[in-house]
Amino acid sequence: SLLLGLIYEGRMQDATQNLFTLVDQGQMLTAADAVLKDLQPDFHTLRFEGVSLAYPRTGQVVLENINLSAYKGERILITGERGAGKSSLFNLLLRFTNPSAGEIWVDGHKLSALQGEAVRRAIGTLGQRIDLLSGSVRDNLLLARPSASDADIWQALEDAALAPTIRRLPQGLDTWIG
Repeated sequence: SLLLGLIYEGRMQDATQNLFTLVDQGQMLTAADAVLKDLQPDFHTLRFEGVSLAYPRTGQVVLENINLSAYKGERILITGERGAGKSSLFNLLLRFTNPSAGEIWVDGHKLSALQGEAVRRAIGTLGQRIDLLSGSVRDNLLLARPSASDADIWQALEDAALAPTIRRLPQGLDTWIG
C-alpha cells in the first residue's frame, strides 16, 4: 500500500528498509514461501481469534481475548482512549510483534507464518500520527513503494479519497510539503 509510508531522502529510505529487515529477522517463519506468493492486497478475510498481547519485558497485558473479523469491502474504525491498545492492535496486524495468545488469520493463513515485509506490502493502515517530511507529495508517497508509477500513486490517492485535494494543490504531486 502506498499510503503506509512516507518518503524521507535516499539515506533515510534505506534506513527504514533496514529497520523493517531487522524486525523481520527476529520473526520465526514456518513454510511461508508458497503463502507469500498468494497474499494479495485484495485479500478477502482477516480474523483475530482470542488474541492477547502482553509485553515480554513488563508482562503488561495490553490486549486480551480480541475477536474480530473483517471482510473484503468492509471498513472498520478502531477507537478508544489513550492506552486502550489501538496501536498495539496494528503492531500485531503488521507483524511488528506477535500475539502472546490467540491467532490472526488472513484468508485462512496464519499471519504468524508470513514474513512481515509481505504483510506490510499487502495491508494498509493509517496510524494516529502522520508525519509529512520535507519533500513533495510524490516524494512522501514513494517511501512505501519507490518503484510506483504516477498512475499507481494516483490510484492510491483515489483509494484514500485524497486525489481531489492533491489535484487542487498548486503543483499537484510536485507540491512541496512537510
